[in-house]
Amino acid sequence: MQKIVLFMAAIFGISSASSAFAASGTAALQSLTLRSASRAESLGGALTASGDDLSSLGINPATLSRMRYAETMFTQAILFDDIKFSYLGYAQPTRWGMPAFEYMNLSYGEFDSVNRDGTRSGSQAPKDTFFGFGWSTQRMFKDIDAGANVRYFKSDLGAASASGVSINLGALYRTPMPGLSLGLAVNNFGSSVKYAGESNSQPRAVRLGTSYSTHEIMALASRARFSLDGVLPAYGAAHLAMGAEIMFGNMLSLQAGYAGEENLDKRFRFGLGMGFDAVNLNYSAAPMGDLGTAHRITARMRFGTGVWNLMSVLSGEQAMKEDIQTANKYIEKGDSKRASLYANRVLRKQPDNLAAKEILKNIEDAERAKMGAQLYGEVVALIRLGLFQDAEEKIRQCLELEPANKNYQTIRENISSQIAKTKQSETDKLLAEIQESREAEQPKPVPQARIVPAQTIATLPPQIKEPLPEPALAAQELDNDSRAEYSKAMSLLQERKLDEAIGVLRAVAEHSRRNDEVIARLSNCLKGRGVKSFAKGKYEDAYADFKEAASFNPADPSLKKFLSNVEQIMESLNLKPTVASFTKSRK
Repeated sequence: MQKIVLFMAAIFGISSASSAFAASGTAALQSLTLRSASRAESLGGALTASGDDLSSLGINPATLSRMRYAETMFTQAILFDDIKFSYLGYAQPTRWGMPAFEYMNLSYGEFDSVNRDGTRSGSQAPKDTFFGFGWSTQRMFKDIDAGANVRYFKSDLGAASASGVSINLGALYRTPMPGLSLGLAVNNFGSSVKYAGESNSQPRAVRLGTSYSTHEIMALASRARFSLDGVLPAYGAAHLAMGAEIMFGNMLSLQAGYAGEENLDKRFRFGLGMGFDAVNLNYSAAPMGDLGTAHRITARMRFGTGVWNLMSVLSGEQAMKEDIQTANKYIEKGDSKRASLYANRVLRKQPDNLAAKEILKNIEDAERAKMGAQLYGEVVALIRLGLFQDAEEKIRQCLELEPANKNYQTIRENISSQIAKTKQSETDKLLAEIQESREAEQPKPVPQARIVPAQTIATLPPQIKEPLPEPALAAQELDNDSRAEYSKAMSLLQERKLDEAIGVLRAVAEHSRRNDEVIARLSNCLKGRGVKSFAKGKYEDAYADFKEAASFNPADPSLKKFLSNVEQIMESLNLKPTVASFTKSRK
């Protein structure tokens, strides 16, 4: 019996066998803390918030909620000498959650039984086994997943044996930040067990973990996941566990971890995974100091993926379904570019795929609504400036983007009504002006010419003739360099880079001040930017742009109205137009 205890103490790095199994009230059944898969071992056990397969069932069962397919997993480990560890698990998704089943066997090899007087009394093969059942459900409380795992264990050490029930509880919170999760778990919660009449507690521990998964890097088809756990055991000091994993598609993964248990001499672990999403092999190496290196090999199979359905593989149907699911996930994250990439990938294989078309339609509708909202802000600004004609053009563009938007339809009707009233008042004013001009054209009596004597004419002062106005200068033509810069400004406008286009046009205008085409374009650009600034409540910026535009095109009546309205608003807000606000836009 003493030899068995020494071997068990060596397995788990416990310095004294009596402190592990003989002393009353200490933690026994360290086999419950063994990591069931090579991936869990290579990540240092840091799976409280980052597990997505059966590896984490004994650490945080709530993470099983991330699994999408039925899965089975088998692990074979050679710790050292004849001590072997085997694990078998299976999980099946249902509409009520994710149930899972597991079985573990830890064999210590065969030993000679020795009596107290030192004589051999036969042989024995001590072992630990347990059967477990777990359950996980998604979003039991908003964004929190919950899970539990119940294990019935039996420890047979030959001269002494014990059995009982151990419980693992866990919760997983998916934060609003994409890829970031938090986990909380309580491990090996249960009553004490007795070996040869002596009570021993289960190796209870509380775990708090976090993990972050990066988005898929399309150029490399790879992802990375980082995890950190804090572990507070009932017996022993608190410690950390850390893990990092890089996944290249579904074919290769590299893992490294740090297990911070105080009784371990070598705390770094390494692992390698190869295969596909349906079939995967994972290997881990855990150095154990003088005892050598513990090796684990895990085979995992996921059912429901394309490899288990030959027709699905040949037609690519399963791959398209997974692309659709990935596209929907990116839509939930607000990443429409990646979602459209996956949807278009499906349409290249199946042009009539309704799900992919629906995804692209939803993305297009969302983009149209976003653009319509931006234009609507300009509509409101134009209405406040009294420019109903321009506002009607903008609201028409909004309706082209969202024809069914009733709010846009109502605004357009109101604008049309206001334009009609304005036109009527202008018609009345024009009729009045015509009447006045007709009255002015009525013949008036011609006054009699006064006859001036000849001798008086000689005394009259000579008439001063006003000089004739100089002929207007011809419009300046653009040279080749200015024409190239002007073309560059037009390209910037097509790319919606208004600020950069204004900067280029200013430079061209300085060089070719008398070119009407450049001046008119610059004035319109400044006016357009002023309207956008006004819509955002940036009245000083709007005033500066309107003022500068008026300096280039003083005959534009709309600019006069703009300046008048902006000045009134600025005055009500105690924002007096200053020289600084005018020169602000010219920097």
